[in-house]
Amino acid sequence: IQKLEIELEEETKRKTNLISNLMPQIVTPKFMSNQDQGVSFSVQSVTIAIISIGIDNQNENSIQLFNDVYNALDSLVKGKSYHTIESVEIIGDNFMILGGLFDEVNQTERHAQEIIRFVLESVDKIKTIKEKLGCTHMQTLCGVATGGPVFGGVIELDVPIFEVCGDVIDLADEMTALGLPDKIHTTRAVYEFIYGRDFKIKERGEMQIPNFGTVVTYIVSSSDEH
Repeated sequence: IQKLEIELEEETKRKTNLISNLMPQIVTPKFMSNQDQGVSFSVQSVTIAIISIGIDNQNENSIQLFNDVYNALDSLVKGKSYHTIESVEIIGDNFMILGGLFDEVNQTERHAQEIIRFVLESVDKIKTIKEKLGCTHMQTLCGVATGGPVFGGVIELDVPIFEVCGDVIDLADEMTALGLPDKIHTTRAVYEFIYGRDFKIKERGEMQIPNFGTVVTYIVSSSDEH
């Protein structure tokens, strides 16, 4: 019996470690205690950033670039300077960063500003990595949007996957696709939460965004950028 208990404990630890690597740590205890039913939730307000580093599949350094950028962004998150950001997600060859998804008290102004600061710092790190690997011809595009609701949960319980969905993710993706190199392309909603802070903001004007209609967008860069 004691041997079975030890084996069960080791298997539980192994599975917990596996789940922790697949989804944000805050979700792991809920999933482990409720595996038969899964975990799902909704949040009324989040800020989403999507970063495209312009991967060139013909470039021999593309894989190294992707890995180095992911590790750099992950280190920023784990550095605990950004309290509303839990993790960096990979979507195809893009990176998605979510602010406010797991906040006990959801403050839109706070996670909007943190995401903007995070992306600006990320752009600087990506520049350095690309220069080191000789990949400066690959453009970095960044889109940020704030809104909700978004819905999150664990699907495919045999092989657990953490997923988040909502219109604000699609809007952030559109901001990225229509963005400018090394700048943040964002919406009026984000602008209202970051205006007056330590950012350089320029109105880009009205743009026709598929499924969203006419949207006034803005370009954000560091205040010390000339």
